[in-house]
Amino acid sequence: MSRRRLALLFATIGVVISIGIGGSPAIAAPPEVITFSDSFHDDFLSEECGVDVTTTVNGTVRIREFDRATGLVSLATVNVDLTATAGDNTFRFRDVGSDVFLQGGEVLVHLVTGQVPFEFTGVLKINETTGEVLFEPQHTVDTDRACAFLAA
Repeated sequence: MSRRRLALLFATIGVVISIGIGGSPAIAAPPEVITFSDSFHDDFLSEECGVDVTTTVNGTVRIREFDRATGLVSLATVNVDLTATAGDNTFRFRDVGSDVFLQGGEVLVHLVTGQVPFEFTGVLKINETTGEVLFEPQHTVDTDRACAFLAA
């Protein structure tokens, strides 16, 4: 799920940056709010749990852009409800947090904070200029609990 979240956020932020939405140096423009809803065959959970899983996603991403050369340049807050279903069994979980982009001279740092389903809870820090992971979260989340509900 985190790959989907990161792909969505990178694509969305890239589009917003490319069209030049921004506010004054001190204040962000009103946030762009992206609302989405989708259902899909969940290959990841199906493989992990050994049952056919369909996941429904409902959520929002709010993006704020700041017109600055350094410091906070972009903030995306994520609030997503997910429901995985296998037969009559369901498991609900959330993807919540924020993606923060900080510009420090030539280096753009990306902080992924919050709860990323089946990946981690905490903070992931990436140097977007080089692709180097600067800090990895220490609390990982596995699929055991979800599979106990879905494969019951």
